[in-house]
Amino acid sequence: MRYTMTAIDTDVGAASKMFDVNVLGPMRMVHHFHDLLIAASGTIVNIGSVGGIVPYVYGCELNKKDPEPLG
Repeated sequence: MRYTMTAIDTDVGAASKMFDVNVLGPMRMVHHFHDLLIAASGTIVNIGSVGGIVPYVYGCELNKKDPEPLG
């Protein structure tokens, strides 16, 4: 999901929901499945996007940049 708007026009509720899904979702998944992953010698792979790195002039970019620091 891409949500590109000026910061003043950004719907805070929609941005909060996106943050919850894109940042806290993977974190919750790791917390929930970590025992099974360890038992199976599994691997967690975080996949992100350059959308959070590429500048968007005069805008507020909220996307999948945040999963990278989790790895």
